[in-house]
Amino acid sequence: MKYIVGIDGGGTKTDFVACDVSGNLVNRIIVGPSNPVDLGIDSAIHVLLNGLEALVPDVREIRSIFAGISGGTSGKCQELLNKGLKEKLGHDIIIHNHSDAVNALNTGAGTGDGAVVVSGTGSVAYLRKERKIFRIGGYGYLLDKGGSGDDFGRDALYSA
Repeated sequence: MKYIVGIDGGGTKTDFVACDVSGNLVNRIIVGPSNPVDLGIDSAIHVLLNGLEALVPDVREIRSIFAGISGGTSGKCQELLNKGLKEKLGHDIIIHNHSDAVNALNTGAGTGDGAVVVSGTGSVAYLRKERKIFRIGGYGYLLDKGGSGDDFGRDALYSA
């Protein structure tokens, strides 16, 4: 069987789904965190590979992967995650990886124009217009101001 895999990775958990090439759900698993900023690139790749091996009987049958990973576009993480996965899974597989906010954007807007704001420990906004994606914020709690749980907590502490 040939598989298409979607991954939603974060600082708390990583959710994997496998579908057949017709789009029918075959399997879903949830493992621990995969944010490469928190774990480091090698550890994040290890989590992703272990999850893929638990998800499908034979990873060589995976044809395409999209991984939306929290921290996945910080620094060189996007390039390094893609390279690490291709080295381990083979170069004939199609792998795209981006921020987990793109997962939310695609869920709400499909492939059309749209926007999403993710407000968790940090905050980030993504806008897609005419197939181009723009990012606002998402540079970490030390740099971003407004909208994040960290920012709200800091403001509450200052007020008290």
